[in-house]
Amino acid sequence: MLSKKKVLLIGLNYFMRLLVSEVNRPCIAIDNRSEVFLDIPPRDNLDFITGDASSIVLWKRLPAEELSHIIFSLRDEDTAEEICRIVRNILKLDIPVISVNTFDEAHPFCDKYGVTRLNPLSAALSSVMTILEKNYSIPKNIGLGKGEVAEVTIVRHSHLIDRKLKYLKSNLWHLAAIFREGRLILPDPDAEIHIGDKILMTGQPAILRKIVDILVQGSPQFPLQYGEKIHIWAKGDCSAAVNEVQYLSSYVHTNQIVFFGKPSAINGEINKTDIIAAPSLDALFDGAGIVAVPYAAPIRSRAPIKKLLKDMTAPLLVSKGRFPYKKLVALLNATYPGRVLQIGFELFRASSIPYEAVYIALPESLRNAKLKDEYLERHNLVRDYESIDHVKLNFKVLEGNPVKAFSAYIKESPDALVITDCLPGGLGFLEPHIPYLLLRRLSNSMLIIPAVS
Repeated sequence: MLSKKKVLLIGLNYFMRLLVSEVNRPCIAIDNRSEVFLDIPPRDNLDFITGDASSIVLWKRLPAEELSHIIFSLRDEDTAEEICRIVRNILKLDIPVISVNTFDEAHPFCDKYGVTRLNPLSAALSSVMTILEKNYSIPKNIGLGKGEVAEVTIVRHSHLIDRKLKYLKSNLWHLAAIFREGRLILPDPDAEIHIGDKILMTGQPAILRKIVDILVQGSPQFPLQYGEKIHIWAKGDCSAAVNEVQYLSSYVHTNQIVFFGKPSAINGEINKTDIIAAPSLDALFDGAGIVAVPYAAPIRSRAPIKKLLKDMTAPLLVSKGRFPYKKLVALLNATYPGRVLQIGFELFRASSIPYEAVYIALPESLRNAKLKDEYLERHNLVRDYESIDHVKLNFKVLEGNPVKAFSAYIKESPDALVITDCLPGGLGFLEPHIPYLLLRRLSNSMLIIPAVS
């Protein structure tokens, strides 16, 4: 069985001694200097052999059929080549063989014997652990060593794949580098992650582990790019909002509901929740994946809603108690329509609730060059996402004033969840603030994404 297989490590230089300590698998370590074994803490399932690994006599003492990997770090090229010849030509072992070099010269026989060469030392530990364990590793000898750096090999599709990085912006994790076909790619906003890429990520350890799991398992991420908790502004009668949040939480990746308000404002008994008494609006978005507010109060007062839209750093669910959702509607009159479309797709894939996108355009005769480009961008985005997700999206283009036209369209679907975005900041007089005006007109609940570049 795989659990009984052993890793054979040959040549216990400083790096290899670190590796023996890190590998949580049965191991056999070989070196011709018995004193180096004294530097390795003893543990179960770790055997030491003193001898010359290029000798066939020594290999006859080894349980070759129990080996899963062979790793060597040897400066002497002839010794390294002889080990590979024994493994491949004499013992006929078809298992991974890894050469870990802490110097620049490459062993020329590596390709001949199918040997994986890793270099330099600063990245070797992470790479070996990736091969031995899973398609990702959390290196402990880089950064703080607390899981704030992760290396992931992309082997399957997820909702982060083939998306431009500018649509995956997060304050909690960042993509630092992409390695593709032997080339280093320094990510820019238009870069994308592809199948086969190896990527280096940094971020808060708890969030980073979740994002890594998404990349490995291919599951949706919303709202982990913002946080893991749902914060509810519990003022007045918030029972409908609480019920809607619990309904939504069954489709998203959150692990806790936190109430901001007086305990008396919460009706009924809620499991797995915390209550933070009488906080300010300023603290509402701190650490939140989604912030939920009931429409009834205090939203009808203009000051709170304007402040929420101005300060938002996480998605804002304005709950009007209209659930279960009959459909999801992405309004692409948004600052970053691709991000809105992406989050809508993630909710759609998680819930199977019918999904559509709507864009309100001026009549063609009134469109200037900029508006024509925006119109084409929305069409291209929808086609790209349809191709990536292998679905046909109901995409409607309406003409007229965005607020009036969309209000008239959505009037027949009061149980639809509307998804759009807005730029944090003040609400000016010269340019209409579409989400704010829609909040005042619609009976639908709205999920508003912060349009942060």
